[in-house]
Amino acid sequence: MIFDCRRKNFPTDGAFPMINIPFNLNDQIIDKLNDLIRVNIDSCKGFKEASEIVDDEQISAEFRGLAQQRLANAEELKRYVEFDDEMAQSSGSASGAVHRWWMELRSRATGGDPSVVLSEAERGEDVITHEYQDALNETAGSPVNEILLRQYIAVKKGHDHVKALRDAAKADRR
Repeated sequence: MIFDCRRKNFPTDGAFPMINIPFNLNDQIIDKLNDLIRVNIDSCKGFKEASEIVDDEQISAEFRGLAQQRLANAEELKRYVEFDDEMAQSSGSASGAVHRWWMELRSRATGGDPSVVLSEAERGEDVITHEYQDALNETAGSPVNEILLRQYIAVKKGHDHVKALRDAAKADRR
């Protein structure tokens, strides 16, 4: 399955609640949502690239699923920002691009070794988990906190799964 991590107009299939009224979110919350959009785009792109370079079809499929999840997170957050008449982030970060380049370089040097790709994916997961933790602390009590908590739980689950896959791949190398 091919998808674009920057896709707009994410299909509404009932997965996200419809927004009926603007939240009138303050600038700090909008900034945090845009930070999360950016890191979800980075994560989507990272998992998409990792799925293409890892030499293990099962792990590749896992990465594609996580990329889809991160795309859905970004699109959901974009809808909230845009519904509040603000400009939503539409691209990832330079640091995310550098991390993807590093992951690809390390993968090529090791012939697509799953443990190397998983190690880099887990590093990226540390970043997105930290961003969600910061956002939850800074948006406590806001109208979007419940949404962020739901997404954080899914992100943390993905983080823990990638970490378990990484640990298993490292054990297999020994």
